[in-house]
Amino acid sequence: MMLAIKLAVTPLMMLAISLAARQWGTFIGGLLSGLPLTSGPISVYLAVEQGTAFAQRAAIASLAGLAAVLTGYVAYAVLTRVSTLASACMLSLVVFCASAWALLGLQSPVLAVAVVLITVAILLRLTKEEIGAPRVADGGPAISLPVRLLTAAAMVLLTTSFARILGPDISGVVSLIPVIAWPLTLFAHLEGGRDNALRVVRGNAIGAVGVVSFYLVVAQLILSYGPLAAFSAATVAAVLAAFGVVLLLRPRRVRVL
Repeated sequence: MMLAIKLAVTPLMMLAISLAARQWGTFIGGLLSGLPLTSGPISVYLAVEQGTAFAQRAAIASLAGLAAVLTGYVAYAVLTRVSTLASACMLSLVVFCASAWALLGLQSPVLAVAVVLITVAILLRLTKEEIGAPRVADGGPAISLPVRLLTAAAMVLLTTSFARILGPDISGVVSLIPVIAWPLTLFAHLEGGRDNALRVVRGNAIGAVGVVSFYLVVAQLILSYGPLAAFSAATVAAVLAAFGVVLLLRPRRVRVL
């Protein structure tokens, strides 16, 4: 039953986000993929299969993983100005790995949260200045969606299957690898250019506020109140935080008397 759930939930989420990006644009796709739609279920699976103590420690490590993901996005946004897409993606991956290693080594959730908030602010500033008019993605090559679905399912299976070997820290970081958002960003860049990809990045940056809220709530509640209460509260907190930022960033209408 658990295997069937793992094989179904994440690919269905990937499909829904891909269709949303096609229908409403890459910013919406980025916002949705930036929420804990892959890492959240992985956290639930870890709690069920490895216990709540394991899931709590993984949740704390996930904060470092999220910070590393966002530093990779900053590198992507900067490097794609002056480099080829292939070079920028490779170097961004190096930045992600180095940031994750450094933050895990420091073992400081407060520092990880600070890095998340700082990089979100940087990404919002960069993308506000550089993105052009909204575009709607055309879905890309026919093969792109099946590849994304398989990649997302494989990441969930690998992370949860080898969790005991990887340990809670590595599992927490690996669960934050955006198997939905990174392919969406790449295909958006290939289909519509850099400004189209930056809309995905901007959506992801806003979604990251929801992700950090999710893991902070899980880390605080799961041992005391159990998985059901912790993940329910964390999901509500993630949605409210992310869409609260959307409302704050919405252009204000000036009323003329």
